[in-house]
Amino acid sequence: MKRIGDLLLQKNKTTTGEHRYIKAAENLANKVLFPEVDKDEDKYIHGKPQIESPKIPGFPQDITYISEYEAMLLGKLLNPSNPVLCIEGPAGSGKTTTLNYLLSVIRKIHETSFENNVGLLSANIDFRRHSHGELGTIKLSLDNSQKVIDNLINEICMELYSRCKEFIKDKEEYGVFWNEIIKKYKGHENSDIAHVARRLLDEAPELYDTCSMPFSNEELNKRKAIMDGLKPKSSFWHLSYLILLWRYWIETRYKGHRGKAFVILDNLDSLSPHLQRQILDFVMKAANYEGPIFVLALRPETRMRQGLADTLLDVIIQDGPTPMDVVCERVKHFLSTSNKFFIPTLGLTEDQFKLIHNFLTRIHSQLASGDGIFKDFINYAAGRNIRLGLIIAQGLFLTTIADMTAEELSQHFLIRSCIRQGEQQFSGSVKSPVENIFHTNGITDDARLLVKFRILKFLEHNDGECALSILRSTFVLFGYQENYIKSALNDLLRNECQIIRSDGYDVFRDDWGDEQETLYLTAKGKGYAENIIFDTNYIQEVMLDCRIDENKWPVQAPFDYLSEKLTVLRLFLRDLHRIDSEEVESFVKRLRIGKYHELFGTRLLTLTAIQKVYQSVGKIIYATVNKHPYQRDNYREILDEFTSLLRQAEHSNKRIIGIEPEPIDAFEIR
Repeated sequence: MKRIGDLLLQKNKTTTGEHRYIKAAENLANKVLFPEVDKDEDKYIHGKPQIESPKIPGFPQDITYISEYEAMLLGKLLNPSNPVLCIEGPAGSGKTTTLNYLLSVIRKIHETSFENNVGLLSANIDFRRHSHGELGTIKLSLDNSQKVIDNLINEICMELYSRCKEFIKDKEEYGVFWNEIIKKYKGHENSDIAHVARRLLDEAPELYDTCSMPFSNEELNKRKAIMDGLKPKSSFWHLSYLILLWRYWIETRYKGHRGKAFVILDNLDSLSPHLQRQILDFVMKAANYEGPIFVLALRPETRMRQGLADTLLDVIIQDGPTPMDVVCERVKHFLSTSNKFFIPTLGLTEDQFKLIHNFLTRIHSQLASGDGIFKDFINYAAGRNIRLGLIIAQGLFLTTIADMTAEELSQHFLIRSCIRQGEQQFSGSVKSPVENIFHTNGITDDARLLVKFRILKFLEHNDGECALSILRSTFVLFGYQENYIKSALNDLLRNECQIIRSDGYDVFRDDWGDEQETLYLTAKGKGYAENIIFDTNYIQEVMLDCRIDENKWPVQAPFDYLSEKLTVLRLFLRDLHRIDSEEVESFVKRLRIGKYHELFGTRLLTLTAIQKVYQSVGKIIYATVNKHPYQRDNYREILDEFTSLLRQAEHSNKRIIGIEPEPIDAFEIR
């Protein structure tokens, strides 16, 4: 098996002179596309539609507008109706960025409008470093599982305690606060404190009598010792205690205004499903209407799996800018303030910087246009993941000098640059923002070309979701080995790809997780399933990184001119169709045509691909012949070969699965 790109003979494979990429352009791309928004809020990009900033006392005057979604979320934070607020959105969609921006706004409002110069109380716990990617899909024993959960709850407790101790000193906590707890418990004033008060009194019954006495240093040390003894015994009790301490702060400093105290739990999705459930149970039990607001940032599949529909929970859907909106704004900002970006330590000469600036100036109108194939490509290839969209757009900076100075710059060219990411040929890796659907890591036979393609179309046929157990059994029936299925799913689930998401584990190693996962097509996955995998620009680039049987291909096939590139494209589609036909024919012989219709629909995978590519190729050939009529005979022959492949695919569909597709009209060159 050989990589197709290595079988080709290209005269322009040189990486010197004008055909080289400016390597330091990657540093500039990172500076332009990934500014530190937390440190410079002017770089924050608002969603749409936008409205005038709300007339809130203390609202920063330099913010003249915000989006309708941001105004709604700001209102939820300032005037919470429930103890827990869940911001739901796919990975990379801007949940954390939007939340941090609005908390910064609230902090500024708070600083200018609240009495006694009391600071905003907020805690932020990021679970990424406790992710199950670290733990793998190991089945934890009961004891080990409890230890992990206790460690996670203790992490939350440490953050809550350290934040409030900035304002509440020991004498106030162990004196005024403890006395108030005991007093309210004795008077049956508040049922929420019973769990905490009972444990204190069980440990030290004398607190009944000392809660109203003068508070000495001896009593302070005694109560601190009681607390030190209680904390290790129950992490849930400690969390409940700290929620009451925060509630005390809200009552005494904020006059009961809860929109001034926030506990942010971010990246909870990165934990294994069992740990997610345990953390959420603790939070929902500890949260109350007079305490701080717990803000959860969750992916939709996580919330669905965990069944979060509690009356304590308020759910809003993240609605920030699209990836293309952010790309356009970042480039626009660079062009309007380019003098700030010429930093010699980035490794660019002044001439190189000017070249990139001029190139981006030329293409900016195409980027910012309301429509166009480049905009569609970014939206399909990134879905709602802003981070992925920006990584893909780095390819605009990683273009050869010759291409940057070319007279004609089509949107097709921009798409191909973003797919190649600064390489002469596309080369897939675990970090690639563009996924090669026609290659699966770890598979050496023909199955690697179609297994991911078939999984995507299967999920699409099932309304975008399917239980893992059903998908596994279906694809085993189809003839794929289980390790093939696992490898394909891991490719599609990887963090840099996110074509599908699981409501359980995000990687399958030695086993299949907890066997209860549901798999979902993301917005990006739908973009691939419905558009990207049929796009001629995409196929022509990623096919070069596919491996095929070199005995069935021409040796050193030329690949410089359009006619030669179209020939290689046809050969690749020919091989895909042959493999597709063989796999489906084998399935139908064993399980009948009706089963295929039920599971996969009434079309061969490659029929749709060939039909759509044929229409694209026909238009390309027509335009080329009109421009270069002396090449009419050469392109007529190429078009005839594509037409032959098209008719073969249509015939195979009828022969193998019994459905005659509506034929595509043939292009003709007269």
